Parts: sequence; structure tokens; C-alpha cells
Amino acid sequence: MALCATLTTEPLAVLPAAEELWRALHAPLQLKWEVPLEGGFQAALVATMAQGTAPWPPARVQLELSSGGEAKALELQVPSNASVTQVAQLLTASCTLQGNLFGQTDTPSDGMLKKQKKDPLLEDVDVIDQCQERKIAQLQSLDQWHDGVCGHHALFNLRCLLRDELDSLRDEQRFWQQVIADVQRLAHFGELSGSWPRSRVVCGVADEVHLRHLVEQDEELTGRITLASTIESLKEQLRGLKISDVHGFLLGAATHWYSAAVVRQSTGVRIYFFDSYNVPVVSLRSNEDIEGLVEQRLHQSRSRTMESLRKDPHWAHRPQNHLEEAVDGGVEEWWKGVRKASMFWRHKPLEVKRELQRMDLLLVRDFLHLLLAEYSHDPGP
Repeated sequence: MALCATLTTEPLAVLPAAEELWRALHAPLQLKWEVPLEGGFQAALVATMAQGTAPWPPARVQLELSSGGEAKALELQVPSNASVTQVAQLLTASCTLQGNLFGQTDTPSDGMLKKQKKDPLLEDVDVIDQCQERKIAQLQSLDQWHDGVCGHHALFNLRCLLRDELDSLRDEQRFWQQVIADVQRLAHFGELSGSWPRSRVVCGVADEVHLRHLVEQDEELTGRITLASTIESLKEQLRGLKISDVHGFLLGAATHWYSAAVVRQSTGVRIYFFDSYNVPVVSLRSNEDIEGLVEQRLHQSRSRTMESLRKDPHWAHRPQNHLEEAVDGGVEEWWKGVRKASMFWRHKPLEVKRELQRMDLLLVRDFLHLLLAEYSHDPGP
């Protein structure tokens, strides 16, 4: 594939021509590929190259889908290592939403919640971890492959529970339609209000302020979901919180969003927990349990990082000991002459990963302990 860009149609003297060519060489370059789809849609993939950035392809690219005319394209940044099947899932969800915008069906959002049954049936839901003694179960959810969307996963899991649609927990099309719709809402509100730039949310990341906006703007979720990213915040919000049948909690840890729900059943109160990586955590009780899981996950992470570095042209021909040093010590990153904090490096030092995972799991354990202390003795409705 050849790329040719005409910088100017006006004839230039030699020196200005050289300056123009050299300026273009060092300027950021945005590449865009477009493909027409059935149904009158247009799909596009956008990648940006800039001097000093990572080797090709960049870690993230932007997927866009439009229906022609003046309508704004739906957009979402995705990891460049996504599979063809995963990209096809995103395009299918985007096509469905674009059709919805033109009145073909209702968009997945507000007003779709059903009344929650007092005794939700779990026959069709896989339980990946549980503690019968404490009446807490971790339900299997859709596996997260996009590294930025854990907040959207956590919210989707609660929506399924509140709608009494637990059989949709692993429905990938339902999930991506909801995510893309929510991302567009956040982008539109951010631009309109000046609260955040569009780029902040089209990457797929949803921080607490974004999740709170989505909950507060949905009348079916308001008052039924509580957000907390610290133990102190959860304690404060539990004071005086009355639960009629079911209440959801979006729980922010150091690097990841989880969700939980307190459900009042005829047999008493049960707590359901969700993690988009489906790592069994609700049976963790002691510090030894947590340290064991941290080391197990670090071993898996080490293998993935080694594989990722081997695929990077910058590292492909390095000796094995260089790769091992990078995996254990991390790969430094700099910005405008300043060394970034190691927790923000793409390849973090092993010790930083260990501490972050430990913080996540300790917070999960403490969040669950707090919910159990508050509701485990509730006799139910």
C-alpha cells in the first residue's frame, strides 16, 4: 500500500520546498482506511503516527462507523492486538446502533429495566466462586479483552441483574451496543458541558465521574446503584441506605472496577459479585490468600509481557537477559524530558504490578467485608 500526500499545489523555491517536506516528515501523521459495509454504512480505522512513539502499529487505533450524511460517526478506540472476530463484534454493534439512531429500533439505554424478582433464579448462570457460609457468590460475566473498559463491564453486569436478565451477562452484542451508546452519550455531554474532552471517553475508559453521570442520567438506575472507590466513601454512603429488593454497587479499586449487588431474598440476603476478568476472589479472606493469588497472577502477567516484548520490533533481536530485565524492571517511559512514574508505564516493573494487584485485592476483600457486616444479618423481605 503506497501513501502519497500533496503538500501544496503552488510551485515553491528550493529552500521553502525543502522546509515544507522536512516539516511534513516530522509532523504527526494520521492514517485512515475506509471500507463500505452492507446497509449503507461506512467503517473506518484511524491510526496516528508521531515522532518518538512506539513501533508500528500503535497500541491503540480508532474504529469509526458512519451512515453517511451529516450524522456523526460512532467511535471507539480499540487495542491494535484485537482479533478480527472482536473487531467484527464492534462493527456489528455499531451498525445496530446507527440503525437505532435512524428510528429502526430503540437504543439500549434508559427505560429497559424490569422489576426485579425477589428470588432471582441462577440456574442459567455459572458461579465461579462462592462462600456458602457468608451467602456470597461470584457470577461469571463476559470476559474483558479491551483493556480500558472495566468500568463499562461493571455497570453492564449490574444492569443485567437489575433488569432480571442474568442470562445476558455474557451476551457480547448486548454489551458492546450498551458500551458504544454510553461512550457517545458521555462524549456528547462532555463536549456540550465542557466537563471533559471527547478523547477522554472514546478510549473506552470510564472513571468515577463518568460512571456517576451514566447512573444519574438514567432514572431507572438512580437510587439503585452506589459508587465508591474508597472504604470510607462506602461506609459513609451505607449509613441510612435502605434496600427494598436489590441494590448495586460500583466499586473502584486501584486499577480496576468491580461490581456487587445486595439482593434481599425470601431466604435472607445474598451478595453477588462481578469481576470482568473472572478471577475468583470472593473466597479470599486472609492476607495469605491474597498473596497467593497475587503471585499466581504475576506469573501469568510475566508470560504475557515477555510475549508482548518479543513481538515488538525494538525488542525482537535483543538477547533473552535483556527481555527478562525489562519484564522484571519495567520499560521506562519519558514525557518532555521527565521520567514518568513507573505505575504509568505500559510495561510496569514487576514490583509495581505486585503492589497494585495487592491493593486491588485488599480493597475487594474490605469492600465485601463491609457489605457483609451491614447486611448479612438482614432477615430478608
